[in-house]
Amino acid sequence: MRQILRQDLLREIRNSFMRFISIAALIALGTSFFVGLKSAAPNILTTGSQYLEKYQFYDMRLVSTSGLTEEQVEEIQELDHVEKSTLKKVVHQVMEPSGLIAEVDTYEKGQYEISSGRAPKKANEILLDEKAGQYFKLGDSVRFKSSKAAEEDYFKEAEFKVVGFANSYRYLSKDARGNTSIGNGELNLFAAVVSSAFAIEGYNVLDIQLTESIRENDPFGERYPKKLEEMKKAVQQTRDEQQEEMNRSFEEELSKNEKELEGKIQETKDLRIQLDDQVEQYHLMTSQIAEGALPVQMETPQHSDSGIEELTNQQAKAAETTSTLEKELEALTDMRESYKEPTYELRGIDQTVTFSSFKENIESLDALGNILPIIFYFVACFITVSIITRMIEQERKQIGTLKALGVKSNLIIRKYMMYSLLSGSFGLILGILGGVFLFPSLLIGLYSPLYIFAGYKLIIYWPLLWLAGGASLLSIIFIPYLFYRQTLISPAIQLMRSKPPIKGKKILIERFPFIWERCSFSTKMGLRNIFRYKLRMLLLFTGIVGCMVLLVTGYGARNVVSQLQESQFDKVLNYDMVTVFHTNAEDAELKSYHELMKNKNLSTLETNQENWEATLKNGRNLQINMVVPLSENPENRLDQYIQLLDSSSKHPMRLGRKDVFITKKLAQMLDVEVNDQLKIKNSENEKISVTITRVVDNYYRHYVYLGTDIYKEQISKEISSNMELVKYEHLTKKDKEEMLETKALASLTTKAQMIEKMEEMTKQLNRLIIVVIAAAVILGLVVIYNLAYINILERKQELSIVYAMGYRPIGQTFHIFREMIILGIFSLFTGYYLGFPVYRLIMKQLELEFIKFPEPTQSTIFLQSASTLLLTFSILIVVMHYRIKQLDTLGDLKDRE
Repeated sequence: MRQILRQDLLREIRNSFMRFISIAALIALGTSFFVGLKSAAPNILTTGSQYLEKYQFYDMRLVSTSGLTEEQVEEIQELDHVEKSTLKKVVHQVMEPSGLIAEVDTYEKGQYEISSGRAPKKANEILLDEKAGQYFKLGDSVRFKSSKAAEEDYFKEAEFKVVGFANSYRYLSKDARGNTSIGNGELNLFAAVVSSAFAIEGYNVLDIQLTESIRENDPFGERYPKKLEEMKKAVQQTRDEQQEEMNRSFEEELSKNEKELEGKIQETKDLRIQLDDQVEQYHLMTSQIAEGALPVQMETPQHSDSGIEELTNQQAKAAETTSTLEKELEALTDMRESYKEPTYELRGIDQTVTFSSFKENIESLDALGNILPIIFYFVACFITVSIITRMIEQERKQIGTLKALGVKSNLIIRKYMMYSLLSGSFGLILGILGGVFLFPSLLIGLYSPLYIFAGYKLIIYWPLLWLAGGASLLSIIFIPYLFYRQTLISPAIQLMRSKPPIKGKKILIERFPFIWERCSFSTKMGLRNIFRYKLRMLLLFTGIVGCMVLLVTGYGARNVVSQLQESQFDKVLNYDMVTVFHTNAEDAELKSYHELMKNKNLSTLETNQENWEATLKNGRNLQINMVVPLSENPENRLDQYIQLLDSSSKHPMRLGRKDVFITKKLAQMLDVEVNDQLKIKNSENEKISVTITRVVDNYYRHYVYLGTDIYKEQISKEISSNMELVKYEHLTKKDKEEMLETKALASLTTKAQMIEKMEEMTKQLNRLIIVVIAAAVILGLVVIYNLAYINILERKQELSIVYAMGYRPIGQTFHIFREMIILGIFSLFTGYYLGFPVYRLIMKQLELEFIKFPEPTQSTIFLQSASTLLLTFSILIVVMHYRIKQLDTLGDLKDRE
């Protein structure tokens, strides 16, 4: 009997192969989305962790304005869990003639991923950021120009030879390099030279590496940041004590010197008094001798003319010494008043430029794995219930006969469970293959243009596979079993009889005669069938709603991604180019540049742009571009170059001298609004707090637009331009070359270059969107096909009667699909309104920290989603029409009894 049942199972699979594949397809989609989305984030983060470990990352970096001594380093080295600490020299310098600002670090072997060339070995060799490859090539010469006093010299050599290009674990992003206190505040790239290349004395940076007990934890995990924070507190406490000791030593040394000077001043004053007395005695004696009161013999050598001359000289020297000592004492007083307590900054590896943003951006992928797979598993469950229930209804007599012959119910049930299990297993295998290899590759491709990792390792996470297998079994075996087990345990005699037809009942709309009476006969039949086949119609409703939700999500994402470029570069940014001045550009060079721009009839707006930081609630620093327009001409304003639209009213705004505008995404991330205080700091940890007067739209990066009066009050009374916004109708390549030839200009960036950069970033996202749309179409095909196929099988007699009544094949087709079309239209609108919350949730997860997606065009999304679904529906109607034409209408008219 077991052999017979196995053969029957194989026959059933062969005869209903499309249904078999349908279940497999849904499980494959659900599994691939779940495994792919849930494993992509760990794969990328693991790649990041392995990269940090490979290049021997330091856990903390201490930067001190007062320098660091060997004794201070020893104190830190003695702390628990500190494995290694390395003193370094790090300076920020302006490169000539490019005007790029570089962080020049001390080269340490094993800390850099050298992509081309080699490491520096001599004092005149330099290793550059791989990003610098667009400006330099191997063998080029690089010069640095100090942005501070001209007499300061940071390096022994005036010129360096480029010997290699590299990436650094301190900069995981391919673009962002952080802030600096020189130039426009933006650090462009990093560089490394050997320690002997520096001319400056002492060290200003200490890199700290912790013990293996802490480093064995994943840097992107949960335990490592907690351990790192504990160690940071310990290092901070030690450094605070060192700072207090330095302050105390300074005060003690100053007080000691003051006392010594005061003592010397008092001694010179006493000496001057003695000398004054001696001179007075001489004059008194001389007058008495002249008057004859004293004999001439009373005059001593010291009271002679030569003696008085010596006393006078001593008086002058004593006065001069007193003046000098008083000036030295006054200098010590000034030193006390002008003394600034030494400051330091301690940053963990998790506070480097892109560490936290990298982690948060990648983890957002994981959240998607909690949303999309649920739709597929839910629909797979309904499809399986419908298919197995239909199979059982078709084989009622066979089941009843088997039970009458003594076959146990569990053997009969096994057939249907094996059908589900084989179909689900096939889908599970396909889904695992897609989830392990296809989806992670797509998602990794989405982020690879942003980060420096050359290759990503695909790691199989077995717990995810077990979880996907469990969800699949739950969807296609256990839950469906609850629906059909009642039928299988019924008595044999009951199963051998045909199932009685469902008792007719009035539907809700029949209770409203003014509506019901106006419906045609066909419409009434369609509405009754919807309520007659509740489970089947619920399946159709659920499937189409799920399909519509996915389509709304896919087309919504596609809509906002395509709008992103237009919204930012056509609506917000009205300028065509940005020019950047050299940090130390001279007045004559700037004048020559402005004359060139005037001769070419270009509209320009001088601005001061600086990089600042804001601290989020989680402690992470967010990079901000501060823009201060410098034009006093009311006909040449910032809003003519950058459209400042109020984020609420969408009305254009004008930046006043006392205004502070911030962009919407920045306001959301900092959880601030109009009239709140915006607290930001620069690279030197100087902090300001300003009142927000307006929140404006912007879609790429974070900006603060500051009025000139606010800048002068809060930051500096002196303000100069370092960048210029340019508008033009037409500019040739030759014109740009002429502009770059001016000594004042460091670089220029056109709007086309900015657009190209954004397109590279969004290209990968479009691939993911296409996958979501394709999955939605497959979901729609599977649901509608299965429902239509079951509908045809169950209503063969009805179709034969309709055929006998004179209906043509097309009429038969629409007779079957009428209620599906009615319910499908209702499902379209329901899925559309349910899809938008899901869409917003998913887009919130996909939105990178420096991007704000624009609001979607809802009518376009609805039309695209509905059209796709209707096209899918139409294709299936055509396919099913040919199936209906192939039916044996005369044979189906026979009584099934």
